[in-house]
Amino acid sequence: MTTDPVALLPTDVESRERIPGSPLVPGGVSWSEDGRLAVVSDSSVLVATFRSRELEMFQPGGPAVSKDFVFLPEHPVNEHVPVAIPPVIESLDSGLPRASTTYFLLNEGDRHQHNPKELSLSKNTGAAFIAAVWGPRGSGPSSSCALLAITASSRLSLHFPPSFHMNWNEVAVFSEDLFKFFESKSFRLGPSHDERLNTPPPSTAMAAPRGDKSGKKNKKRKMDPADGYLAMNSVAEYTHRCAMMSTLTVAWSPFMVTADKQSTTSLIAFSGRKVSTIWAYAYPSFVAGQHVEPFLSSAPAAWIDTEKYGWVSTSTWQQMHRHGTAYATRGDLGLALGTSEGNVLIATVPVRVSATDDSPQELAVDRVIVSPHSQPVFGLCMGSRWTFSNSPTNGLIVASGSTISVWNLKKKKQAQPNAKWKAHDGNVTGLDTNYFGDTIISAAVDGTIKVWEKTTGKLLHSSDATPTDDGNSEDTVISTSTTSKYPVFGLAMSPSSAQLACVFIIPPASRPNRKSQADVSYSRVSSSLEYIPSPWVKTPDQLVDVVCRILDESQSVSSFMDVVWFCYNDNAAVMSLNGSTDLAIPALLNKINGEPSDSEVLARQPIYLHLCEELEKRYYESTQASSSTANGGRPPIPLYLQASLLLRSAITPAEHQIAAQNAALAKIRRTLSVYWAERCLTALVAASKKAEKSLRDYLESSTSEKTSALVMADFLSVQDPLAQRSEALVTHIYDQLDSPVHVATWIAHVKTKANASTEDQPAEEPAVAGAVYTPPSRETCFICEKSVPFGELEIVCGSGHTLERCFLSFCCISAMDVWKCMGCGVSASEIDLSSGTSPFYLLDLEERDDKEIATPAASRMKIICRLCGSYCSFSKY
Repeated sequence: MTTDPVALLPTDVESRERIPGSPLVPGGVSWSEDGRLAVVSDSSVLVATFRSRELEMFQPGGPAVSKDFVFLPEHPVNEHVPVAIPPVIESLDSGLPRASTTYFLLNEGDRHQHNPKELSLSKNTGAAFIAAVWGPRGSGPSSSCALLAITASSRLSLHFPPSFHMNWNEVAVFSEDLFKFFESKSFRLGPSHDERLNTPPPSTAMAAPRGDKSGKKNKKRKMDPADGYLAMNSVAEYTHRCAMMSTLTVAWSPFMVTADKQSTTSLIAFSGRKVSTIWAYAYPSFVAGQHVEPFLSSAPAAWIDTEKYGWVSTSTWQQMHRHGTAYATRGDLGLALGTSEGNVLIATVPVRVSATDDSPQELAVDRVIVSPHSQPVFGLCMGSRWTFSNSPTNGLIVASGSTISVWNLKKKKQAQPNAKWKAHDGNVTGLDTNYFGDTIISAAVDGTIKVWEKTTGKLLHSSDATPTDDGNSEDTVISTSTTSKYPVFGLAMSPSSAQLACVFIIPPASRPNRKSQADVSYSRVSSSLEYIPSPWVKTPDQLVDVVCRILDESQSVSSFMDVVWFCYNDNAAVMSLNGSTDLAIPALLNKINGEPSDSEVLARQPIYLHLCEELEKRYYESTQASSSTANGGRPPIPLYLQASLLLRSAITPAEHQIAAQNAALAKIRRTLSVYWAERCLTALVAASKKAEKSLRDYLESSTSEKTSALVMADFLSVQDPLAQRSEALVTHIYDQLDSPVHVATWIAHVKTKANASTEDQPAEEPAVAGAVYTPPSRETCFICEKSVPFGELEIVCGSGHTLERCFLSFCCISAMDVWKCMGCGVSASEIDLSSGTSPFYLLDLEERDDKEIATPAASRMKIICRLCGSYCSFSKY
């Protein structure tokens, strides 16, 4: 029996980035929906952002990848985490020496060492990060993702991304909300919490007198029985409170619309040693001048008693299919909790905004899955962003010890998993799936990264596989994993499955002593970060197929930045001297002398160019096919063109490709602008008919909207060729809103063009001069107040000031406060909602065909770029 060879997953030690410090526990790396990467180390959380548009406002032409840090607060004020030690416990350790182990355990404040990596009981265990969790889109300002950081002392801090201050601000401390709630309930949520410990704690026994064996110097005083009993109960209560407040893992769900379609919320599960509490995180309002709502509900919506199953070590929500940028309506959502005793708890959590009378509902555990060999559960994956909640392919993936198992959630009494296999030679420390949920990626302390088929457990790719010598350049890349198998302490797959982010633990290095020149090891352990291209983007054709499939399924380009990041790295590798080609001495000499080798000539084409060309080709072919069978319905959003524009605008081409790049960008911008102008004007005409008003009367009270409609019609009027439907739309807009002189000029142009088309002239000959139409000037420059002649793609006023066109209204931007696209960098003017109604170009009046998609309850000023499909951030100077 022959087995298929395992493909190599190349890794490159030289490309790894050193991280100050190292994670205390595995799993400290995660991607956000807006393309950011968070890496947890003991003293900080590193946040890497690709193409930070906020930074470009201060530093044009800055680094492609900017890095920010979240640090621990130096002196927290009036906080209740960690839980304060009761004063009565002093009677237990009053006779302990100040340098003893027990004394340091009981007196946190007297610890003086702040090095989390020092193996000493005197270290400050609370002053270290252990995890960071990203919130969904919209949890931060301007539809960004908030970051929730967890420390070893169970301190939960919420951070928002930077704007102009370029600093991740701490905006809330959720552990204080937990403490206030538990304190209001006397730290008792169920009958099991009323039990008391009746055995003396170890500190009591150590403090008790044991005779005069050590001399009079260390003789301890006798303890009063009443004081000892009181102290014993205080220790039991203190231990119980610490267990209730402990938070070892956090799971943050996407935003959902409640069943009554009145609110938009997400759920956050805080899990620890005794309970799991589920809190509602309301969709926040960040509109200027309005009061910011409390982020968390006043009380948890539900809670789960997990004490008898073990400490909850990992948790995850049910992943669901996402359609566009809207939020789905759901009545409940699945939650999976993995424990230290090898149990996986499955619970169904109702989607609600708050609890009734601040009394959370206790949820029953629907199912308990025992992991193979009852090993502690580290990693969980439930469902994927491609499958629906009721899909039969929605499975549960469990990583426990060195084993991975796959379970069917539909089979309530399933005792054995669908598939189970030993994945690594050491404990699994990283687990994730691709976008479609059919492939598993794992990493472990043995230093290997492997890719598995979900249904069968077949090994597809491995970082320690033997390269095959078949002439394929992708398989002959030098893999350094065989010589440097550093333990992997974190793994995360990017939102669009373009690349992996892995954190490696680097053992202490050695350096010569200044005096003796002997090797002396460092006392600290460091770590490194590596970006690894995913196996299914190794070739351009594979990348095109995966990207098109994801765009078709998600109907959104909002989480496409990881693909742009990967393509940027590939383009940089091709253009730089240290590219991923042959690194032999002759090849390097050829590069220096300007004589490319054969392998370099083949690798000269960056992968993003092939991807952009294929996306544009597929879109134009689909539009030609659909135009012949058009039924009058609304055309879909040109996602392929938006993705191509995002790629081309974020990646700097080679010098000989700049002209072709600019021409392609101009064509894409023109096509996208025509699409949105036609769609907005069609919606405007439909709204006026629905109101039973003429277009002139419908826009009588809004001069800005009237100007916007005319500018959109002007943009359509200069297109060549101009579709008959668009021509009729432009004529209707001019007839209703423009002056009679301009209407007459347009009618004459249409007649001249029609007469020219009926003549028997070759198609190659240019149009007659009478067919050229130039729209009138409708706006003035906000700098010099001179008129602004019409410009299709570039707008320049009479004084030479270059202006930018708003991608929403098509008018010139005339203020410094704008909506800035976080993808391609274009801008839109601030939207005036003082009239109580939104402008027609926001398309809020379009009817939604999908009843499962959220209503305007979830739309609260969510601005998405019309050109590249990315979210926008409001920049206020």
